[in-house]
Amino acid sequence: MAISHDPRGTAPSEDHAGWLEVIVDGMTFDLSGLRPAPYIDAEVAEYFYDIGENVPSKVAAMPVVSGPHLAGAERTLPVVRGMMRAARHLCDAPGLIGVAWTPARSWMSVSYFGSVVDAWLAGGPFPALGLTSVKPVFDGGLQTEGLAYFIGQELRIEPEVAADRVAATRIAARLINSLVESGPIDESMSVTGPDGERLSLSPSANGKFIRLKAG
Repeated sequence: MAISHDPRGTAPSEDHAGWLEVIVDGMTFDLSGLRPAPYIDAEVAEYFYDIGENVPSKVAAMPVVSGPHLAGAERTLPVVRGMMRAARHLCDAPGLIGVAWTPARSWMSVSYFGSVVDAWLAGGPFPALGLTSVKPVFDGGLQTEGLAYFIGQELRIEPEVAADRVAATRIAARLINSLVESGPIDESMSVTGPDGERLSLSPSANGKFIRLKAG
C-alpha cells in the first residue's frame, strides 16, 4: 500500500484534512478518519469474532472506502480483496481495538481479522465468518447476513439441515466460499454434504434467498 494522493499538499483547508488516497493492487481507496476521527455506533454490530461484546458504544473509526473510479465495482471480489489488503496494512495502528465490516454487522479482533484475511489473500477460503455472518432464525434454521452484499442473495439453511448448529455452520461456510466465487443461483441444484448426504440448493420464490434443504 502506498499513498497516491494527499490533499493537504494541493489545497490545504479544513475540508481536505484528515483523509488520504492510497493505492493497493492498482486500485485506489480513500482512508478517512485521520483527523478528526469520526465516531460510529458500535451497537449496530450483532456478530463478534474473537472480540468481546463489551466494545464501547461509540468508537473512533478509520473508514476505508473504494475510490470514485471503482464506482459500481465496489462489491466485486478483486475490489474487496484490495480493500481488505488496505485494511490489513492498518492493523498495526496504535490503539486499534478491532475491525468492523458493516455489510455483515460484524466486529473482529485485529488478530482474527489478520488471520482470516491473510489466509484468503494467500489463496485460502473466503472469510465466511467475518465478511458474512450466520444467525439462527425463528423456525430453527440458519441464515446468513452479508452474503447479499456480494451476490444479491442470502443463504438460508432449513431446520432439518440446521439441527446440528456446528455442522450446519461449517456447511454454510463452505457454501459461502463457493457462492462468492460463482455468484447467485436461479435454478435448483444438488450438492453433497460433509458426510456424503445429499442436499439441494434452490432459489426462493422472490429470488432473495438460496435455500439449502435435505434431499
